[in-house]
Amino acid sequence: MDSGRTEKAMKDRGNDRWGRFWMDMRYRDGLERVTVARAGGKAANLARLMQYGLPTPQAVVLTVDAWRFFLEESGLLPDMERVLAEFKEDPADFDRQALRLTGHITEAEMPAALSAQIATLYEDLSGGSSHPLAVRSSGTCEDSPEASFSGMLSSVLGVNSFEDSLVAIKKCWASGFGRRSLRYFHKMDLDPGGMAVAVIFQRMVEASSSGVLFTVDPATGDTGVIVLEVAYGYGPGVVSGDITPDLYRIDKESLEISQWDSRPQQHYYDANGVRRQVEAARRSEAKLSEEEICSLVNYGLVAEKSLGAPQDIEWCRGPEGIVLLQARPVTGLEKLSLSRQHPARPEIVMVRGIGVSPRVGWGEVLTVRPEQRDIPPTTEVRGKVILVRR
Repeated sequence: MDSGRTEKAMKDRGNDRWGRFWMDMRYRDGLERVTVARAGGKAANLARLMQYGLPTPQAVVLTVDAWRFFLEESGLLPDMERVLAEFKEDPADFDRQALRLTGHITEAEMPAALSAQIATLYEDLSGGSSHPLAVRSSGTCEDSPEASFSGMLSSVLGVNSFEDSLVAIKKCWASGFGRRSLRYFHKMDLDPGGMAVAVIFQRMVEASSSGVLFTVDPATGDTGVIVLEVAYGYGPGVVSGDITPDLYRIDKESLEISQWDSRPQQHYYDANGVRRQVEAARRSEAKLSEEEICSLVNYGLVAEKSLGAPQDIEWCRGPEGIVLLQARPVTGLEKLSLSRQHPARPEIVMVRGIGVSPRVGWGEVLTVRPEQRDIPPTTEVRGKVILVRR
């Protein structure tokens, strides 16, 4: 490919919102062109939310064509194809193959033509670095009702410079071929060669609180319930399990709150990932007003209808109100059997936390320590209770 011709073509497009390598999602017109094939599942879902008038951050998408151009111009394509072929022959060797793939991507130079285009996009969206950006992966294999790559593809918050944006982009690209992604490809019998990663640039919202809304109970599959989790600060603290959020259960038909579990919050995380203390007077206060809860519930119902399936929605509250950051289908519902029974409260509580798979069960306890990146592949986990310590 002639990079000189490509760079000239990119420059000739000027301020065109729809180039080969990028899509401007700051306006509603043309959003139907933001498809999974070109922009990945996360960006396509955001575009649908925008089309239905739901509040989302200002965003621009670096398309999968940019990813493929990067592979071709950097000379990585033959190496990538060779390693992926080896993965098909020996899928058990996750670590070595993932290290090779991610190392190739993160260490390669960004092609000059693409770098120049990214610089223009970054300066435009960030307002000359005055607004920090969130850089999020949007994979073409990501999140369907049958499979979910949730948590496997990287997002980088608080990007404050063009140079950092290049690092974040390559981190997002590489995450599509990391250890967890390759394991999941193997488990679901998917071809990793079919993965392409677009990258979303979002202007970050100054979040006073954030959380997740499910338009179905993810633990039981009850479609008549909305589950809302809320915490002060930015979302990664909740996702990592470091912060236990307030929990609301809302009846879909009556829209009444049927359950509210308030948890005093000692600390939160700011936009740069710095842990900060919550003022003592605010620790036990409600983190959302009833009006804000009502808005979130209505947004969730619209999202579920527009996207055609129960949704897992990440959101935050900024200076201008509630904003939806991303939406994905809730997976695995067909495997759940609805149960409204609650076990009796135990006399002795040994540990508290959020149940990833809340059920009553028994077995040998397998403890995963904080410094462990993953459970070793040789570890037998069947029949064991996995306890992840913070």
